[in-house]
Amino acid sequence: MAEIHFWLQSWEHECCGDRRKVGDTITVDLSFDGDIEPSTEPDHVETLDDGGMLLVGPGQDAHKSQPALIVRAGVVEFGVAGKYQPGQLSCRGKLWEERHGDPGGGPAVGEVAGRITAIQWRPSIVEDTGLKGDERYRFVGYERGTAIYDTDKYPGKPKPISPALAEALAHPEKYKGIKFVSMKDQPPPTGWAFVFTLEV
Repeated sequence: MAEIHFWLQSWEHECCGDRRKVGDTITVDLSFDGDIEPSTEPDHVETLDDGGMLLVGPGQDAHKSQPALIVRAGVVEFGVAGKYQPGQLSCRGKLWEERHGDPGGGPAVGEVAGRITAIQWRPSIVEDTGLKGDERYRFVGYERGTAIYDTDKYPGKPKPISPALAEALAHPEKYKGIKFVSMKDQPPPTGWAFVFTLEV
């Protein structure tokens, strides 16, 4: 038995998210993002304090149109994109759930099943670059997490639209006094991720 952390980006949850709660048994498709190097160490699975993982195990060709491997570190299987030689690999970084991965032509993934023992909601950190347009804000990482019990209830979940606002949006000619925020006053984009702890 092992414990892993894996991340799920906000847009993937909002696009096609399953409701999950602590205690659920789930199966997830995982890919890896981080540092990868050849290793002579034995298979190893270790959780890191930052939500990352240290995983050591053999990688085999994923047989995809783009270079990729499937790595199996103990009971943890995940996909790695890039030109890496098959063989024993040490992988230090983040496991990401891929809801648009194999078999739909997305990134190579490995399948892992287990029981959720914890969930965190982690807002993203962005900085103002001083540039204009799409380059104004740059993603730099994630803040510390807030523990949550299920994915239906998290601090950044938007409130339902009010009936008054729905009416104003449907009939703008009746509400000429509404002031819109200009692009130069636009707040930074918001984003977040879930970090799941899974017992496998």
